[in-house]
Amino acid sequence: MAKAKMSVDGRTLLLLADVERRRKELESPVAVRPWKTSGSFSYSEPAGLPGPNQMLRVNLQNVLQVAALVNIGALLLARQQAFDRLAVRWATELTGKDASWQGYPIDDWLYDLETRVMELTRADKLSNLVNLQQQLDGLLSPDQQKLILLEKLATSVADLK
Repeated sequence: MAKAKMSVDGRTLLLLADVERRRKELESPVAVRPWKTSGSFSYSEPAGLPGPNQMLRVNLQNVLQVAALVNIGALLLARQQAFDRLAVRWATELTGKDASWQGYPIDDWLYDLETRVMELTRADKLSNLVNLQQQLDGLLSPDQQKLILLEKLATSVADLK
């Protein structure tokens, strides 16, 4: 048996409902993840590289590019891995301990980086859903748009009672 063909309005309404559901999920309050570090990350490029040896400082809470956060995370992971290898190789009392950066454990920095990435991707997803909703609204027929408006008005009148 062949599937019944869905109208453009029917398909659009289904997609609008899905977009609205996802939007509500993203707009709902989320548990705030407390920062474990100061959020002020600094480092200097190693000597010997072309150009001046500069100290670079960034506030993680103000970074807008996920790639920059990934680069910082990669730097921290490389430090942790090198620390672990050398501690074992030299059989020091540091074996099994955590490396740190600016007085905070590497894991705390990684947690804060992940927190910021989650904030940025959440905002991007919400923005994409708003754009999708606007595009889908434009696909509805004039009659369907009127029906939706009538339903909203009926709800508003009912709320006045």
